Amino acid sequence: HLSKEAIAYISSSANPDNFEIYGNRKSIEALGQGTVLNNGDTVSVNNNRTHIKAVPAYNTTRSHLKLHPKGNGNGYLIETGDIVIYVAGDTEVIPEMKRFGKVDIAFLPVNQPTMTPEQCIKAAKIIKPRVLVPYHMGETDMTPVLKAFEGSDIRVIFHEELR
Repeated sequence: HLSKEAIAYISSSANPDNFEIYGNRKSIEALGQGTVLNNGDTVSVNNNRTHIKAVPAYNTTRSHLKLHPKGNGNGYLIETGDIVIYVAGDTEVIPEMKRFGKVDIAFLPVNQPTMTPEQCIKAAKIIKPRVLVPYHMGETDMTPVLKAFEGSDIRVIFHEELR
């Protein structure tokens, strides 16, 4: 979620020549600064060594469609060196995930109205990251996610501060 306080903190300690803010239209308008990235837009940063692509993030469950409508939110594919990181944003499992290509690390939201643990499992099986980092979990029981990937090629990492 958009945290003006976190952005102010990070930007105050960053080199202003190397600090950029990118986001969807609604977020950039709320901040009053930054560059809008629409679904499909790509920007290169870090002397062209890092590429950020805005990908769709939206709800598919009928009762949640108004919360995160298609075309409004972004997820991001961040490619730096040989590593591709997917930060899903507020989304459920969407067909576009099948076209992401290689993803090494996937940050997936697991709390309604985003993904249920079962949807997280389904998304991770589509994306096939080496590392899965669930976030936005609240009090959601993550046991099914852990069990689903026990002994698999997908390593699940939990960070309590991401709850």
